Amino acid sequence: MRSRILFLSLALSAAAANVLAVDASMLNLLMPDAKVVSGIDIERTRNSPFGRYFLTQLTTQKSHVSMFTEMTGVDPRKDLFEVLVASSDTGASLGAGAGSVIIVRGAFNPTKIMQMAATHGSLSSYNGTQVVETGKGANTAWAGFLGNLLVAGPPASVKSAIDRHRSAGKTDALLISRIQAASSKHDAWFLTTISPGALAGNLTSNPNVKGAMSGDLVKGIGSLTAGVKFGANVIVSGEATARSDQDAVALVDAMKFFASMAQSNGPKSGPMGLLDAVQMTADGRTVKFSLSTPEQEFEKLLGPGTNRVKSRARVALD
Repeated sequence: MRSRILFLSLALSAAAANVLAVDASMLNLLMPDAKVVSGIDIERTRNSPFGRYFLTQLTTQKSHVSMFTEMTGVDPRKDLFEVLVASSDTGASLGAGAGSVIIVRGAFNPTKIMQMAATHGSLSSYNGTQVVETGKGANTAWAGFLGNLLVAGPPASVKSAIDRHRSAGKTDALLISRIQAASSKHDAWFLTTISPGALAGNLTSNPNVKGAMSGDLVKGIGSLTAGVKFGANVIVSGEATARSDQDAVALVDAMKFFASMAQSNGPKSGPMGLLDAVQMTADGRTVKFSLSTPEQEFEKLLGPGTNRVKSRARVALD
């Protein structure tokens, strides 16, 4: 289901028009009771050092990218601008649950998308909006076209988003404020309006990690915002709101202890080597954290052999 919805989000969005949307156009599609929201400014990320590095990696998949572009008229290297994913359902996989939507903004080729949709799905309309349906039963997914926006997800979620768009419905003002703050500070980000502990089952299948996230320390976090900013340095930062000042101090102390233990028992390079650079402070009920590392060091964290691939790909792009 998740892969089907993600494919719709990228491939079927080409049915939209070629006009850039303002942020409010995307935000108005979000459900007012969203518990988790994440986003990425693809355009801004693409123009960063890491974005350029990532594009070089796509050259190793050139045939797949070309096939996708030929089928849809969408070149994912330049035609997608922004993505938002939201969920009001903590009991399902994030981004693919019954209460989830994926919203894509970009520049598209409607003709080719309609040709592909006619072959791989069924076309219909809902509340004045053209939609594509794929799958059957519980795996049914919809994609609705709203100007230069695509909203994809389970049929009920897409219908609700379209209704909000048509009626100019408004999302919770506090949630909108948090989203705007996160998106202006970070290139890629996520936030929760509930404790991260409630999401343990969706974020990991590791029983040890799941147990830790379900503990009192994490349950004491009321909400969380985190993100990454790509530049000469890659900066990961965020803040969590605890139940009390005491909980905030306890969280900082616990995280510093865990980081110290991981460093003493793990390798001094790679992700473990970065733990010493993490800054954490408590200010009242708010816990702030940040980590900065040179962009080239961040590239190395992505896996062995990436520098070799990067060098060949960059030569290919020049």
